[in-house]
Amino acid sequence: MSLALRLREPLGDRAISAADLPLALGGEGVSIAIPGVPPGVVAAHVGFDEQTPYLEVVPESVVAVALNGRAPRERTPLLHGDVIRIGDAEILVSVRAGSVGLEVIHP
Repeated sequence: MSLALRLREPLGDRAISAADLPLALGGEGVSIAIPGVPPGVVAAHVGFDEQTPYLEVVPESVVAVALNGRAPRERTPLLHGDVIRIGDAEILVSVRAGSVGLEVIHP
């Protein structure tokens, strides 16, 4: 079974292919641009281990990343209802029957 990843952001919705993973979360010029993060800076990655989506923070990043209000220190599985906070954005995670959705919300 392969998982589908859908991204919803203010610029529109898009499907993410396995070839595009892991996704870089950070400033302008990376996979998912987050307001409040300097251009080119990667704060974290979202990818899959086997069939499980994960969040992995880039240790040398100067940008704070929170998962459900806590700073993850290692690769952390993402579950339905999780909230990732980076820069000026929140990313809502939905995991359902072979499908993972990321909804980026920012002003």
